[in-house]
Amino acid sequence: MDAQCYIDAERACKKIKQEKCRYGEYKKICLHIHTPASYDYKLRSEWSVKDYKDATADSIFCICLEQKVFPKDYSITDIPSQETNSVFSSKKELMAYLLLANSLIMNSIEMAVVTDHDTIDGVEKLRKAVDILKKYKTGSYPEILLGIEISCADKNHVVGIFDDSQLIRGKINSWLEDNLISQEDGTIKSSLDTLDFIDEIGGIGYLAHINSSDMLQKGHMSGGYKKKVLCKSKIIGISDIELTHKTTQPIQSYSKITPKYLLDNDAHSIEELNNKAFWVKSSKCSFAALKEAINDYDIAINLREDDTPSIYMMGIYIEQREEGFLGGKDNQALCLRFAPSLNCFIGGRGTGKSSILELMEYTLNQHCSSASELRFLCSHGNTWILYKYYDKEYLVELRTARPAPGYDILTCFVRNERQGYYYKYYFNEREIHDITLSKYVSVYEVINGTNNLRKVSNKNDILRKLFDTKYSINELVNTAGSDKINNFVFDTLFKNRTLSRPEDCIRAKSISGLKKVLGDIPSVLKTREQEVLSVISPFNDTQERILQINTDKKKSIKSHLFISGCLII
Repeated sequence: MDAQCYIDAERACKKIKQEKCRYGEYKKICLHIHTPASYDYKLRSEWSVKDYKDATADSIFCICLEQKVFPKDYSITDIPSQETNSVFSSKKELMAYLLLANSLIMNSIEMAVVTDHDTIDGVEKLRKAVDILKKYKTGSYPEILLGIEISCADKNHVVGIFDDSQLIRGKINSWLEDNLISQEDGTIKSSLDTLDFIDEIGGIGYLAHINSSDMLQKGHMSGGYKKKVLCKSKIIGISDIELTHKTTQPIQSYSKITPKYLLDNDAHSIEELNNKAFWVKSSKCSFAALKEAINDYDIAINLREDDTPSIYMMGIYIEQREEGFLGGKDNQALCLRFAPSLNCFIGGRGTGKSSILELMEYTLNQHCSSASELRFLCSHGNTWILYKYYDKEYLVELRTARPAPGYDILTCFVRNERQGYYYKYYFNEREIHDITLSKYVSVYEVINGTNNLRKVSNKNDILRKLFDTKYSINELVNTAGSDKINNFVFDTLFKNRTLSRPEDCIRAKSISGLKKVLGDIPSVLKTREQEVLSVISPFNDTQERILQINTDKKKSIKSHLFISGCLII
C-alpha cells in the first residue's frame, strides 16, 4: 500500500506542475532598447560610438568568448557564412547582435522592445540572433517586439510600439521616407503629428524619457501645445522611477490626468540592459499582451520587481470518483494551478466553488463541521495539495475514507471500543480531526523541485506552518458567535511580535527613574495606540462584515477562504 501511495502522490505532484497556468504572471520587459542599427550604438558601456565603429571582427569575437556566447573551443571561422549573408552585413555585425541577444537571455528578459533611432532595421536582426543562440543556449528566449524611437521637430522623442506585420512595416517605412531628414536630425514632424500617426496604424505611442526632456521647462513651447501633447500621450516614458513624483506635478499643471509611467531602458550597450527593466502581468509575451497590460495599468504594470510570496499554494489535484461532485473533463481528475498571489473561483451556484474550498480546508486543517459535510467530502477521490514553503515544496495528501458497503462514513472515524453491533455512532468534531490527521493525511517533501518525494515524520508541525487558521473566514464566522472570540483576540494582540517587545517593559531602579518613565507614558501610549490599531484593524474590518451578515447569508461568506496569502473566491 505504501508503494502505491508514493506512486499516486508522485503522479499528482507531476500533474500539478505540468498543468497549464491559467493566470497572468509578471514578465520581465526591457522597453526602448537600441541595437547596432542605431547611429549612436556603442556595444560596451565603457566604449564610445567611435570605439564600436573601429572595432574589428576579431575583437568582437573575443568579447563573445568572454560573455560565453560560443563554446570554448569555437573559432571565428566556425561562424556559418550563410548566417551573415542572409541577414547581416558582416560577421562583426552578426556577433554584435549575438552579444545583445545573449545579454537579454542571461538577464532573463522575457520581452524586449527594439526602438532604434528612426529605423526598424534592427528588429529582424535581433530576432535572427536569438534564433541562432538557441543552438548554443538552453532556457527561455525573449520575445522581440517591433518599435521605433522618432526624433521630432519640437525636440521631443516619441516611441512607437507596433503589432509586427508586413503591412505595418510598409506604413512605417513609407512615413519615414516622407518625413525623415536623417537618423541624426530626426523628422520634420512634431511629436503631436507623430503620436497621431502611431495611433492611426494601431500602435502604442508615448513621449520618451520625459524627465530629461525640455518639454516641461518653462518657456519651451506654448502651454496650449504642451497640453495637447500630454493629453495625447496616454503613457509617459521616464528613465528613473524615483523621479515620478517630481515629474507628475509639472505634467498635471497642463493635464489633469495622472500620468501612467513606463520605464525607458534606453540601453545603447549590453551592460545597460538589465539596469531599467520593469514587469508586465500577462499570460503571454506579445504586442497584444503589452497593450492590454497598459490598458489595465494599475493592476498589470509593476515598475519594481514583484516579490513572490515565500509561502503559497501551488495547486490541487483531486482524483475522479463516481460518487464525487468534483471532477475534470471527460471523467478525469480535477487539477488546478494557483497563482502565488490572488486567486479567484468564479462561477454560478452549484458549480463547486465552496466544495473545492471545503475539501482544501479539510485536507490542510482536517476541519469538518457536521456528519453530512464529512460524507460529502469523503465521497470525493484522494486529494493532493502542492505547497511552496520558502525554499521547499511540500505535497499534502488526503486519502479520503471509504466505509464498507452499507456502513455509514462515521464508522471510519468513531472508535467503537467494544465492537458493539448496535453501537450508535455520533459526530465528534475533535475525534474526526484527530483520526483524519493520524490515519488519512500524509505530508511529503518534494526533493529538489523534482517529482520525487520523501514522507516527513513531523507532519503536524509542517501542517501548522502551511495552514494558519486565523486567515480562514470559515473559522471567523464560527468564532464570532462563540466564546472563542476572546481567545482569538488574545492570540492576535498579545502573541504579535510587534506588540510584545521586551524593551516595552518598565525598567526603573530608583524613584527618579520611575518618575521619568511615568512622565513619558503619554507619548509612549500614543505610539502604542497606533501600533495596536494597525494590528487589530484588519480583524475589526472582518468582524464588522460578519456582524452585518444575516444568519441566512452566512453560507455565502463561507465561500471565502484566506489560505497563506491566497484569497480564493
